[in-house]
This record gives sequence, structure tokens and C-alpha cells, in this order.
Amino acid sequence: MEALQITWFALIGIIIAMYAVLDGFDLGAGMIYPFVAKTEEDRRYILNAIGPVWDANEVWLILAGGALFAAFPVAYAVVFSGLYIPFILILLMLILRAIGLEYRGKMPTPFLKRIMDWLFVVGSVGATFLFGLALGNVIKGLPVKAVEKELYGEVIKTYIICADKDCSYTGLMINLFDPYALFIALLTMSFVALHGATYLAMTTRGELRERVVSLAKKLWVDTAVLYLIVHLLTTIYHPELLHNFLIRMFIFPIPPIILVAYITVLVALNRGKYSLAFWSSSITILGVIALSFVSIYPVLVPSIYDQNPFKNPVNSLTVFNASSSEHTLKIMLIVAAIGVPLVLTYKFFVYRIFWNKVKIPKEGGY
Repeated sequence: MEALQITWFALIGIIIAMYAVLDGFDLGAGMIYPFVAKTEEDRRYILNAIGPVWDANEVWLILAGGALFAAFPVAYAVVFSGLYIPFILILLMLILRAIGLEYRGKMPTPFLKRIMDWLFVVGSVGATFLFGLALGNVIKGLPVKAVEKELYGEVIKTYIICADKDCSYTGLMINLFDPYALFIALLTMSFVALHGATYLAMTTRGELRERVVSLAKKLWVDTAVLYLIVHLLTTIYHPELLHNFLIRMFIFPIPPIILVAYITVLVALNRGKYSLAFWSSSITILGVIALSFVSIYPVLVPSIYDQNPFKNPVNSLTVFNASSSEHTLKIMLIVAAIGVPLVLTYKFFVYRIFWNKVKIPKEGGY
């Protein structure tokens, strides 16, 4: 049973990492879109660079939600009830982004095209910010409390959002704007924008590429500064994570890999090796997510009511107290063993077809 729980924890980490890398670059492209696209041709270059793949990239988001629901339903219920408003807003932002992307090429006037442009930008910025804000609140800790309730004559232990003495959740959106969560949201936005810039540097050309590369170098510095701030704040909010890092020797190779990959992004941008910059950015994101998952294990959702949620998780949700039954985990693992390779195969063929410099069609397209 424990092996199954750990396996699913690792699988969810892999799925989230794949989503961050793949949908991250098209979200990032949307974020920097108004800063680098000066002409109609520039706009069409950017939109056609991500147009064939953006919707396929979001498959990983659906997989992440489905995997969390199937493997750790208690964590799924608590996180979605505690962060209901931001998740609904994320859905709205993704819808706006899709409308802006898919309907722009069908608009008959420049004015309507500009409206679609702004829907695309607002959706990309909004979704990225809200993802970061939700992540920041989860890492900081949610007001989760273990309670006993009577169900069909039997007393069971469950976990609920308990923001007041009556355990009646009264949280508002404004309560989520904690300084720590805000800095993680800003770091997420900067990281995603940088990742999108490296992708556009690889797929575009001419003056557009020059503007993208110039912006990417600035974003590289911003991201580095924000990462240091978040790292410092994390040691303040959760100093026990440093202890986890020191006792888990297999974590030690990850930080050097992240550092080398991140420095390579800047070196590659300066030397005009834009494919290397993109892949280095991807490795950096994968490394950061891997480091985060390994550091917080076995906790899924820390509780603000636990003095040390990573050492003594009384109210916090862990891989072990939030998982489905052994039978469910086994069946879902079989489904994942069939489904995930199919998704990877599909993604391979999609990218193999479209992995070239962008060509703007005379008719149609974005």
C-alpha cells in the first residue's frame, strides 16, 4: 500500500511538471505578447507559434486534476473547497484565452482582432497569476483540521477547511493575498514569461526575435531575484523544509542541476543558441518542481494548525492519510500505465509535425 501511495505521489509530480513545461511556454508567450509584438505580422507569428499545440498542452492539466481526484480524493476535496474562488477564476481565464486564440483569425476588423488579443493576454496573465497564488497558499498552509463526524451511525475521521471556531469556512478571496503567496505568484509569472520568451526566441526570427531575446534577458534577472526572495521567505515560513533537505541525501544533485541549467539559459541567449536556452529553461522548471516535491514529502497540504506539519502532521494531509484505497490505486495505476504512454506518443507526433520555424499561412491560421 505504501509503495502505491508513493508511486502516485511521484506520478502526480511528473504530470504537474509536464504541464508546467509544456503549457508554461504558451502561457508565457501570451504574457509577453503585448511587449514584443509591434505589428500584425509579429502577432501572427506568435499566435501561429503556439496555435497548433496550446490546447494539447492543457491535456496535462486535466490529467493532474484527474490523478489527484483518483489517488488522493481527500486532498482534492480540501484544496478545491479552500481555493474554490481562484480555481473558478482560473477556469474563466483559460476560457478567455481560448476565445482570444481561436476567434482572432475569424474577426473581420482590426478593432475586433485587438479585443481578441487582449482576451488572450488577460487570460494568460490571469491564469498564471492565479496558479501561482493557489500554489503559494497551499505551500504556506491551509486552515485544514482533522475532525470526527458521525456518518450512518459510525464515527469517522475526516479533514475539512476550518477557518473559524465553528469550522464554517468564511474565507474571502482577499484572504489569499498573503505576502508569501503573492511572491510565489510573481515568481511563477516571471518564470513562465521567461520560459515563453525562450520558446519564441527559438521559433521566431528577425526584429521580433531580437525584442524577445532582449526581454528574456531582463526576465532572467527578475526571476533570479524573485527566486532568492521566495527561498528566503520559505525558510521563514517553513524552516523544517531545510531539515528535510539535509536528511535526504538524494536531493543534493538537484540544486546544482537547476543552477547550471538556469545559467545556461542566459549563456545560450547571449550566444544565439535559442534551442539550448529553451531546453535549459525546461530542465530548470523540472528541477524546481522535483526539488519542491521531494522536500515536502510526505505532505500534500500542510495545515496552519500544525506546529510542524512536515514532522508531525496531525491536521495536515499526507500521502498516507489522504489516499484512496489500495484497490483503487492499483486499478488507476493500470489505467495510467496505458493512458500516459498514449498521451506521450500523441504529444511526440504533434511536436514532430510542428517543430519548425513558424510559417504564416496566406489564408486561415491565427
